[in-house]
Amino acid sequence: MVKGLCVKPIKGDAVLFWSMGLDGQSDPNSLHGGCEVLSGEKWSATKWMRQKTTF
Repeated sequence: MVKGLCVKPIKGDAVLFWSMGLDGQSDPNSLHGGCEVLSGEKWSATKWMRQKTTF
C-alpha cells in the first residue's frame, strides 16, 4: 500500500487537485489511482482547467 490521501466517495461530491505547480512542472504529489469496484458502479469525469491560453 502506498502512503497518501484516501477519499471516501460520497454521491454528488468531487475531488479537485492540481497536477502541476505554478512553474508548469508536474507535481509528483498529484500522482493518483483508483481502487477496484467491489460492488455497484464507478463513474468518473475529467475536467481540464488551464491557467492561461496557449497559441
